Amino acid sequence: MDFLEKVAEGKDLIALNRFKERIATGIDYSDVFEIFPILGRIVNSNELISQGAFALCQKFHEDNVTYAEVRTGLKKLDGTLEDYLQSVIKGLEKGCRYYSTTTPIILSIRRDDSLEHAKETIELALKYRDSICGIDISGDSTKGNLEDLTEAIELAKEQGLPFVLHLGESDKEGAERQLKELQLLEPKRVGHGVHLGPEALNYIKENQIPLEICLTSAQLANMISDNQEHPGLELHRQNHPVCFSTDDPTVFSTTLSEELYKLARLLNLSMEAIQNLLENSKSMRLV
Repeated sequence: MDFLEKVAEGKDLIALNRFKERIATGIDYSDVFEIFPILGRIVNSNELISQGAFALCQKFHEDNVTYAEVRTGLKKLDGTLEDYLQSVIKGLEKGCRYYSTTTPIILSIRRDDSLEHAKETIELALKYRDSICGIDISGDSTKGNLEDLTEAIELAKEQGLPFVLHLGESDKEGAERQLKELQLLEPKRVGHGVHLGPEALNYIKENQIPLEICLTSAQLANMISDNQEHPGLELHRQNHPVCFSTDDPTVFSTTLSEELYKLARLLNLSMEAIQNLLENSKSMRLV
């Protein structure tokens, strides 16, 4: 939040601080998305996008993170979607040079995005393939219909762009819909996976799809009431491939070190076990 607090002004700064106070004690899943219009008003130019990307690299460096796949959706601020993407790349490349981090980009598409927006996002991902490592399906998981974006999805699959799928964030998604999305995307990883129907869970197990576990965000977004309840922990005990992440460190005010500390406390893991977990997660990278 340091960068946001530095550039936010007036009512937007007040709104940002009020949201931070609300989310610190947990809010409903659907209410989490209220932060994004606020962030959009604060970071409202391509230059600020570039500065924010650089600031993110600084945060990674402070937490001794040397590799991070950075997710971003594309917007038109003071130019085109491509201008926005170039600003992200510019900021990350500068940060990587300065802090010796590696930050490939995952471009995000929401289920309720238009087909036109989804296609343009994927076309830009292909054009900037040296910087883009995959496509993320995210946003409010109860909104939109992924099948409406099939044409864009097939384009990405034909060109070998891997997918990451946010799934099981809400118990309102529906078991049939979850399975259809998995079969359509054939994702390389699944994010969260808290509220998975039995068919979706079986698909993930049978295909050994790694699960991204974000303990802090799952609790603060009221997906779970206690970290012990996260079903991903049981998958970890069963030796299913899992990795641990911050979700959005800006929104949930956490770091990878804090997430791993929580995990170590929950499962009574040694430092060696945590190091092995991090080493194993390398095989789950998109690049």
